[in-house]
Amino acid sequence: MASPNLESFCCQFNLLNTTSDKHRLGNPDYTSQIYNGVCIGAASLSIIGALYQILPRKQSPIATRLRRARPLSTESQRRIICLLAISDLCACFGILVRSALWLAGYLPENLGLTGKPDFPHIFCAISSVWIQYFYVCTYFWTFCYALDVFLEVKRKQWAKPWWLYHALSWIISAMLCAEGVVPLYYPSLLHCEHTPAHLIPHYLVTYVPILAVMIVNPVLYFIASRSVKTLLTSQRAHFTDQERKIIQKIKERFFLVVLVFFCCWSPNIVNGLLLVCHKSVSQGAFSTMRIVMAILNPLQAFLNSVVYRGCAGCNFRRPEFMLMASGVRDSGNYSHSGSTETTALLRTR
Repeated sequence: MASPNLESFCCQFNLLNTTSDKHRLGNPDYTSQIYNGVCIGAASLSIIGALYQILPRKQSPIATRLRRARPLSTESQRRIICLLAISDLCACFGILVRSALWLAGYLPENLGLTGKPDFPHIFCAISSVWIQYFYVCTYFWTFCYALDVFLEVKRKQWAKPWWLYHALSWIISAMLCAEGVVPLYYPSLLHCEHTPAHLIPHYLVTYVPILAVMIVNPVLYFIASRSVKTLLTSQRAHFTDQERKIIQKIKERFFLVVLVFFCCWSPNIVNGLLLVCHKSVSQGAFSTMRIVMAILNPLQAFLNSVVYRGCAGCNFRRPEFMLMASGVRDSGNYSHSGSTETTALLRTR
C-alpha cells in the first residue's frame, strides 16, 4: 500500500510513548498478522497478474494473422502497458518481501544499545520508499496510456513523445518521492519530524499524483471517445448500428480502465481525509482503511491484467484494444467485417 503514514512508521515507534501520540499519528497496526497476511495475499495475486501481462505466450494462428494485418500503431500502447505492469510488479514484490520480514519479526521497534538505525529501521525505510516510488510510476504510466490513446485518436501523426513518458514516469517520480521522503526522514531514521513543514510535502507527493490521474484521465478518455464518433462519421459517411456498437464498446473499455484506478486508489484519498480529521476519527476507521488499502492497492496489477489484456490469454506482442489507424481511419476495413476487424480492435481474444 502507498500511504504517507506508512513511511513515517519506520521511525515513529520511537514517538509513540503516549496515548495522545498514538491517536495523533493514527496508531499504526502494520505489525499485525492480519494486515501482513492480507498484504502477502494481495501482492502474490497481483504478481501473478503482472507476470501474466509481461511474459510472452504462444500465439494462435488467428492472433498472428490479426497482428500482421494491422500496422505497428499499437506498439506504443503495448509498451506502456508492459512498463505499467513492470512498475506494479516491483511495487508488489516490495510489499511481499516487507510483509514477510515483518511477520518474521524484523520490526523497527528496538533501538538497540547504540541508538543508531539497525537493519529493521533501514529495511523499513528503503522498502517503503521502493514501494512508494514504483506506485508513483504506475500513476504516471496510467496517465501516459491515456495521453497516448488521446494522441492516437486525435490523429496526431508526429512521433510519440517517449522521452516525455519516461521522464514523467521514472525521473519525475523519483524527484517527487525524494521531495516527500527526505524532509520526513531527515536527519535520522529514528526520529521523524511530524511538523507541518515536514509532513505537508510528504502528503502532497502521495495524494496529488493520484488526484491528478483521477481528474485528467477521464477527461482524456471522454474527448477520445467523442473523437471516435467524429472519425467514424467522416470516414464512412454514415452512422449505423455497427458504428454505435464500436463506440459503445470503446466507451465501456475506457470506463473499465478508469474504474480500476478509482477502485484501487480512492481508499487512499479517504485515508488522507481521515488523517486530516484524525481528532474526530476512531481508531477502528483507521484500521479498516489500512486493510482496505492493503487489499486494493496491490490488486491494481491483477485488475490491470484483466482490463488491458482480458482473461483469455495475452501475449507480449499482441496489440491491445484500441481504435487504431487501420480501423477508424480506413473505412474499407469496416465495411462488412464486424466479426473480425471490429473484434480485433476492441477486445483481446
